[in-house]
Amino acid sequence: MIEVYICEDEPQQLKSLVAMIEKYIMIENLDMQVVQAVTTPAPLLQDLDDQHQRLYFLDIDLGQAMSGIKLANRIRQVDVNCKLVFVTTHAELALETLQYQLEPLAFILKDQPDNVQGQVIQAIQLAQQRWQQASPVAKPFLTFKTIDQLRTVQVAEILYFETAKVPHKLIVHLANAHFEIYGTIKTVAKQRDEFYRCQQSIVVNCQHVKAVNQQAHVVTLSNGEQVPCSLVGGRGLVKQLR
Repeated sequence: MIEVYICEDEPQQLKSLVAMIEKYIMIENLDMQVVQAVTTPAPLLQDLDDQHQRLYFLDIDLGQAMSGIKLANRIRQVDVNCKLVFVTTHAELALETLQYQLEPLAFILKDQPDNVQGQVIQAIQLAQQRWQQASPVAKPFLTFKTIDQLRTVQVAEILYFETAKVPHKLIVHLANAHFEIYGTIKTVAKQRDEFYRCQQSIVVNCQHVKAVNQQAHVVTLSNGEQVPCSLVGGRGLVKQLR
């Protein structure tokens, strides 16, 4: 998921920018979320890491000692792969970003209000393209229909699927999360060679199978979790793993 962070010192402009981005996310069903929208730099510096896909929209003149450019420099020092977009009335400050080697995706000018929304959308699209192009090896992924959006997940992140209590729904289990999708266990078992139906209501990702106990009828996964398997399913899974 792409995480969006925004810093804009004018509350009304901050509200407007958040609304533009969230509207586009909703319309396009993007696997993206506005995580933080603030008027001062400090909150954005509290939880920096390089383990996520993060897109920053930063005002340059924040009315404080730390400008948007200096804030971007602090962010870039930790998260070298983040994507930066400046939203400003100071186009002349574009050259200052060269001093810090920030490589922003775009400069969006506030004093051209009719063009702001289009430029925000272009910046989001460009960020998506850059992350896809940066991957040295294309990792397989699947896109699922959830209740309110389309969600894209790498196959390697999926531990197993199980049928939900609601008909025609499945629960997708990841290492540290789970979510519901529309579908059937029979259909999902055919989507990838890595997927194996070890029990009536369970499809495991063979990449994460660590052990199969045929006597106890359980499968142990890479995170230590155990799921049930049938007698026939256990035998078939052992053969599948050879």
